[in-house]
Amino acid sequence: MDTMARRTTRSLARLKVRGPRSIGLSVLWLGGFVMIVPFVWMILNSFKTAEEILRKPPTFLPTAPTIENYVRLVVDFNFLQFVLNSLLVTGSVTICVVATSALLGYVFAKTRFVGRDVIFWAFLATMALPFEVLAVPLLLMARSVGAVDQLWGLVVPFSLDAFAIYICRQYMMSIPDDYLDAGRVDGLGQFGLFRHIVLPMSRPAIAAVAILSFLYNWDQLFWPLVLITSDSNKTVPLGIVSLSTQFGPIYDLTMAASTVTIVPLLLVFLVFRRQFIQGMMMSGLKG
Repeated sequence: MDTMARRTTRSLARLKVRGPRSIGLSVLWLGGFVMIVPFVWMILNSFKTAEEILRKPPTFLPTAPTIENYVRLVVDFNFLQFVLNSLLVTGSVTICVVATSALLGYVFAKTRFVGRDVIFWAFLATMALPFEVLAVPLLLMARSVGAVDQLWGLVVPFSLDAFAIYICRQYMMSIPDDYLDAGRVDGLGQFGLFRHIVLPMSRPAIAAVAILSFLYNWDQLFWPLVLITSDSNKTVPLGIVSLSTQFGPIYDLTMAASTVTIVPLLLVFLVFRRQFIQGMMMSGLKG
């Protein structure tokens, strides 16, 4: 009897543990399914004609799959140029953000000087300002230096990111100072400590910063819409908007263009997802 009672108690305990876990996993699977359905629908519609997209009742799978929409994007609308422009701008911004956030994160985390914390919190305070507030001053500055309708004008305003600095600073604070003391004994200066000790140990945080910067700037629309005027310098989001504003609602081409847009984002996240998750988790170890 005692054995049966113990087995019953263990079974009830397992049910208590597995029950909430199963419910949580079910909710996550359901949420993931709800979120992925629109993307699957968009990809499938990119292989349909405009008539089939507007057909009632709608079809889930394309009845006659075609790549004509992608061919028209490249041939008729020069969409490949938009993709190259976005890759150039986003890649340049990401490199700048990684360099500046790593250096400033090290300065705020591992060096001591008067007013360090005040300057750091002043950087974070800029996150409270929406970009729309800064758009007019930035446009006036861009006109004064000849950055209007120039791709480098899309790079400079976003080359410094307060949130990226915060992530690097929080991660670097978790690195023990003993490593830096050992480096000083070996004769390393500040830049040597950063280059040979802190930077290699901060790769997860840097990967997280690079992914976040790439994802955010790839979809940037407002500033290119304000600054860019010629078709040759348009980015991907701006090109998608022009498809609807200049030629009306072209659903088949818009679906194909949107599918092309998400491919680089998926590739970047899938390749670096482990570093991204590790960097985001480790950056919260210290406040």
